[in-house]
Amino acid sequence: MRSAQLGSYVIAEKSEQVLTGDFMNPKSIGGVHPSREVIGSWLTYISAHVASVTDTVQRDTMSLSHHATRTMEEIVSQLVDYGLSKNEARVITFLAKRGAERASLTARALKLNRTETYRTLRNLQRRGLVEASLEQPVRFQAAPFSRCLELLIAERKNKIAALEERSALLERAFGGLDVETAAPAFERFQILEGRPKVGQKLLFMCESSKLQIDSIMGSSDLAGGSGRTFLDILARLAKRGRKIRVITDINTSTARLVESFQNLISLRHLDLARSPVPRVSIIDDTEAIFAIGGVEEIATYGPEQATLWISSRPFVRNLRAYFNEMWSSAMPVSTRLEAIKAGKLE
Repeated sequence: MRSAQLGSYVIAEKSEQVLTGDFMNPKSIGGVHPSREVIGSWLTYISAHVASVTDTVQRDTMSLSHHATRTMEEIVSQLVDYGLSKNEARVITFLAKRGAERASLTARALKLNRTETYRTLRNLQRRGLVEASLEQPVRFQAAPFSRCLELLIAERKNKIAALEERSALLERAFGGLDVETAAPAFERFQILEGRPKVGQKLLFMCESSKLQIDSIMGSSDLAGGSGRTFLDILARLAKRGRKIRVITDINTSTARLVESFQNLISLRHLDLARSPVPRVSIIDDTEAIFAIGGVEEIATYGPEQATLWISSRPFVRNLRAYFNEMWSSAMPVSTRLEAIKAGKLE
């Protein structure tokens, strides 16, 4: 009974000695040998503790393994955008991280078909992303990961350059096609959303113009570098013989910019805040682009404002008649600039 009590005392108070393997030393428990029951209790305690620690380690290992797998999948997904197939991206990521490895072990580690792995390695080797050893069995080594990215980017740039070189030949070949037109041109329209799309469409329209460009712009359209860029384009087209007319709200913040273009572009001032005048650009008699709502309303809603492009001669003629009315009622640019300089603004 005393041994059992002493044994219980040892388990409760000497657990650190039990865990360090000192429990079989009689001196550690006052020179008394523990009973068989006490030893059984110790072993049960140790087994439970070891099982708990083992389970924790396994959970941590599984968590780390899952995290590594998820991270690799994310990298592979990104590499596909660089021009690699999914298997190529997996192989290059594995070799770049692991180092030189045989094809068979690479296939086993990535759970790929061995034949497919050899084919993938040959493709990567041909592209300069992987090198092979002279030894037998052959081992494959990926280039440093940063170098792989540089090579892949260079590949995409070279493809784009090649396409640009071929575009002129392709256009000439297309122009030489002798195909009867199926039907006459028809009226079209398109809804544009976002400033980038509207700006790209307007730039293409202006560059394609042959005779005349009329435009109503808000003062917010002239603010920043985009306004100067657009006026630069209009000035360049004016030098090529296009007739350019622009109505805008000229104020103290835009006066200097407007003044620098008044000799090349016909400009007039209109107080756009007082009337809901739509922002509109009319190209020749063929197409127009205008935003739904007044100029100031467009400035308020910003890049989400819907804009309509339309190719309809009757509609475009009506828009030009409307523009001509606005032009007649607008103030000449010289008069407006003189008023701003004199501080006589209404």
